Amino acid sequence: MSTSWPRLPKAGDIVWCHFPNYDPKDPTMKERPALVVSVMEGREPPLLRVAYGTSQKPRPVTAGCFLLEDPEHLKIAGLWKPTRFNMKNLVVLPWTLGSFLNAPSETGISKPSPVMGALHSGCYQDMLRAAMEAGITGRR
Repeated sequence: MSTSWPRLPKAGDIVWCHFPNYDPKDPTMKERPALVVSVMEGREPPLLRVAYGTSQKPRPVTAGCFLLEDPEHLKIAGLWKPTRFNMKNLVVLPWTLGSFLNAPSETGISKPSPVMGALHSGCYQDMLRAAMEAGITGRR
């Protein structure tokens, strides 16, 4: 199932996706924001490694996680509520209509792409710290 979205996301983008449930016995997928950690092109469809994001109970921020809450950082990311990203909970999803969908917005009008925004440059140190705590090293 190909997409008609204008561009493939890149590492650091925030996307809206169907993220698999933690429990392998429960195959449901929940719509949520995710941070693109890496993009694997050269195959059809491309694959995206994404980190789990949640605005529900974003605190406490545990090891392997980081929180976006500064209003400027949220705006650039396309988010409107404090959102925690968990670098311990990564999945690889195909860039298809089954895994990604048009992103919501604060106004309730969907964006024409799953890309919500991007991680603010001031957040990269927090992301790298969380990745190190999660045991992520180098490219995956």
